[in-house]
Amino acid sequence: ISNIKEWLEAEKIDMIIALGRQGATAARQIQGKWPIVIGALPFVPDGFSGISLSPDPGILFQHLKELAPRVTTIHVVYTNGNAWLMPFAEQAARSRGLTLLSYPVKDLRETVHEYRNLLQNLSGASQAIWLPLDNVTADDEVVLPLVLQGSLERGLVVFSSKPSHVQRGVLFSLFPDHFAMGQGLA
Repeated sequence: ISNIKEWLEAEKIDMIIALGRQGATAARQIQGKWPIVIGALPFVPDGFSGISLSPDPGILFQHLKELAPRVTTIHVVYTNGNAWLMPFAEQAARSRGLTLLSYPVKDLRETVHEYRNLLQNLSGASQAIWLPLDNVTADDEVVLPLVLQGSLERGLVVFSSKPSHVQRGVLFSLFPDHFAMGQGLA
C-alpha cells in the first residue's frame, strides 16, 4: 500500500476510481487524501460512493411488467449485503403498481428455508420471485434449482439480477452496460 501511495503522489493523481473487491480493499487502506469512487461490485461499500453492479430495481420491474403483465407481487429473499437495495426496490415497485415483499436471511440454510416456505404458499402468474445479485440468496447450486423447480410446479414467474441465470431458465435478467458504468464513475 505504501508503494501505491507513493505512486499516486508522484503521478499527482487527484481522484481514484477503484474497481472490484481488491480495489475496494485498497481504497479503504489509502482513503483520506484522495476522493475515491468504487465500482464493479455487487454492493455499495460503506463510506464510499460509487456504482454497484446490481441492476436498478426500477428497470428490472419495468421489464417484468412488459414481459409478465399479470404479476402484481414480487418476492425477494436477501442478505445484509443487499439490504441497501431494498428501499429503492420498494419505491420502484410501488411506483409501478407492484407489491414487493422482502424476506431478510442470514445464510444459505435460512435462504433455503425461506424459499421452501414461499414455494409452498405461492401459486399463479400474479406472483414473481426476484433473485438478487447475491451469492447466498441466488446460489447457483442449491437455490436456483430449488426455485426453478418450485416455480414450474406452482406457475410462478422468476427473474434474476444474474445474467447467467437466463441460460438456466429464469424469465429474464439485465446485463450491465459497462461502458455507461465507466462513464458514470468518471
